[in-house]
Amino acid sequence: MTSRGIVRFWKGEDGWGAIDCVQTPGGCWVHFSEVEIDGFRALDPGQEVDFEWQKPTGPVEGFAFVATLVRPCPSRLTIRLRGDPERRTYGDRSRRGTRPPAR
Repeated sequence: MTSRGIVRFWKGEDGWGAIDCVQTPGGCWVHFSEVEIDGFRALDPGQEVDFEWQKPTGPVEGFAFVATLVRPCPSRLTIRLRGDPERRTYGDRSRRGTRPPAR
């Protein structure tokens, strides 16, 4: 099945995390090898993703669902400002020449 969800957490040292969405109650386990991006395969908590998932034969790390393909959503950009512990998401990346709102 294909769904859209939000990354709940990502354990960079271990290379896995969890995605939340309505169709996968309790979360969906995801391994870095299933993340479809260039470069280092990692996700950020709060990042919106499209993903394909399935029910494994048994629970994986306590999760009843496993992601088989994950793609970050291209319509939103997550930016971490220097010294800012919060992640802020700014709308459509296709609007060239615009900047995030001033603080």
